[in-house]
Amino acid sequence: MKKCTICGSDCVGPIGRFRGYDYYRCRDCGVCHYWPLLSQEELADCYAREWNDSGVCAFYYDAESERLNLERSFKPRLALLRKQGFSGRILDVGCSVGTFLAEAHQQGWAGEGMDVAADACSRTAEKLGCPVHQGVLETAELIEGHYDAIHASQVIEHVLDPKAFLTGAHRALRKGGALVLATPIIDPIIFNLTHGIQRRFVPLISKDTVCPHPWGLFPPYHIFIHSTKSLFRILEEAGFRIIWHQKFPWNAWHKMNQKWRAYYYLMNGLFTVTGSGQNIDILAVKK
Repeated sequence: MKKCTICGSDCVGPIGRFRGYDYYRCRDCGVCHYWPLLSQEELADCYAREWNDSGVCAFYYDAESERLNLERSFKPRLALLRKQGFSGRILDVGCSVGTFLAEAHQQGWAGEGMDVAADACSRTAEKLGCPVHQGVLETAELIEGHYDAIHASQVIEHVLDPKAFLTGAHRALRKGGALVLATPIIDPIIFNLTHGIQRRFVPLISKDTVCPHPWGLFPPYHIFIHSTKSLFRILEEAGFRIIWHQKFPWNAWHKMNQKWRAYYYLMNGLFTVTGSGQNIDILAVKK
């Protein structure tokens, strides 16, 4: 039986085959992931093709999506950091088109970016005039203890080794530095309540274009879809202390037709009743 790479417990699966990838789920910590995993080189090729695909690029450069990200996510996270007394140097991992970095600069941070896609790095560096590192946090040659804060929004679900990712963040932060982590989650209660229905009906309704748990499963890019338990476990093991977290519903409606808006409204109502969410923001500090 396959063992969970997060906690070592037994995995259940495959729980479904989505877009050609078999997904497994840990019995204990609840993390989901596809198997077999790609190599780092194969994943890099996927991202290179992604940034050369005009349809995918259009998603990242959509002005309304970036405006919603800024108002609903990026500004509140910067306000949270300020409220907690953080300032100085910040690294935005997965900086994409630089929306978060631009706002951080406006608020007085000395910002740098990081992304795996060379095109994203060059465009953002040229646009903002700040350093943007190409690569992954796990192996990046950054100055140890250099940053006061690291922001990683919708990133950890993309990495092949989440523990190594957090080790890299811990190494790059000063003692007491802040890590802001945001990612989709599938907590066990939501999985148990909805997976059977979603596995059958979401692909049927979408004509096989949308995965079950569509906010989380996006192979090959989303590798590990965490639960709250799995995230807390690996953060604490990596030497972080969690000081704040909040779960959020999925609310990016502006490109959806009425059918999918109705579906998400129903799902978000279920998340509210059960106290679960489709996304989580976490603020943790380096011990």
